[in-house]
Amino acid sequence: MFVASAFFTTAPTQQIKSDGEPPTVQRLDKLWIVTAVDSAGQEGIAQATTSTGQIVPLIAADQDRLEEIREAGRLLAAAHHMKLHLVLFSQRSDVAEFTPTVSP
Repeated sequence: MFVASAFFTTAPTQQIKSDGEPPTVQRLDKLWIVTAVDSAGQEGIAQATTSTGQIVPLIAADQDRLEEIREAGRLLAAAHHMKLHLVLFSQRSDVAEFTPTVSP
């Protein structure tokens, strides 16, 4: 898998909201992801650069973040003349649980 913005020499900046408050999602039952396909046909998760220079994957679990990644996806597609996809994953299957080990 590749990360779309890794191929971009000048990734556009997209302001990502961060008010310090934890997200209100109680359980992740849906995830939206912006993906891109490279010239070899490999699909990967697109990323955007925030105004502070942080690189973030375009993944959302709530409506507010979904609107942010939609806009970031539009900007990336326009800036780099490439087709991106907004993908919804909506069937959850818990396949493992990781718990801390108890110290003696």
